Amino acid sequence: YQVRDGITEADTKSIAKGVVVLAAVGTTGRVIGQKKKKNNNRGEEQFNQIMNNNMKAVRNGDKKLMLALQEKHAAEERAAQAEKALLETTEWANTEASARETAEE
Repeated sequence: YQVRDGITEADTKSIAKGVVVLAAVGTTGRVIGQKKKKNNNRGEEQFNQIMNNNMKAVRNGDKKLMLALQEKHAAEERAAQAEKALLETTEWANTEASARETAEE
């Protein structure tokens, strides 16, 4: 074995070991990186899912609110009609009563 530029066989072996270790570390790092990326993607998907659900809930809430407002409006309308009917009935009763009084006199 020739010594080139002051590098011995032991140096070559230790360099080879270093390269193997670096390769292993690189592979491990890549595997860990891919796992983290997968987890991040999963997290992002979950986040998007939650946001979509929230938006659905908001839209449903808006629909329910609109329905409730329509119902309130309809109820107010019915109340106004009932009040009008009551007034008309009262007026009619008063007219009848005064007509009776007049007839009695």
